[in-house]
Amino acid sequence: MGFAWPTKDDGRPLSLIGKWRCDELNRWIGEQLLPADSLLCFFFDVEEQAGWGLTPQDVRGWRVTVTDTATASPAQSPAGAVTYPAIAAEGRRVLTMPHSEEPAIEAIWAWPLLHP
Repeated sequence: MGFAWPTKDDGRPLSLIGKWRCDELNRWIGEQLLPADSLLCFFFDVEEQAGWGLTPQDVRGWRVTVTDTATASPAQSPAGAVTYPAIAAEGRRVLTMPHSEEPAIEAIWAWPLLHP
């Protein structure tokens, strides 16, 4: 089965905004979290930019595909898809913290031992 370029409900193509090799991401993370020998491709509606992921309907504005690197082959972007030049990137694992107003963090601060 060939690759089907992701489109919006009206048939207009989404734009490829980035792709990552899972093996590289796993190496940066320091453990095997993503499927080995796979390629993640990220597509987005760059013209309307309406699919931020805040509501279930937003899924119409973006897609993530997973492809086996052994069978992946270059795909020609369809007419109407915005294209971007390739830019190399490197990553590293970093510790991040949720915002202080996230319910889980607020619950920690509300714990009786912290507020006698």
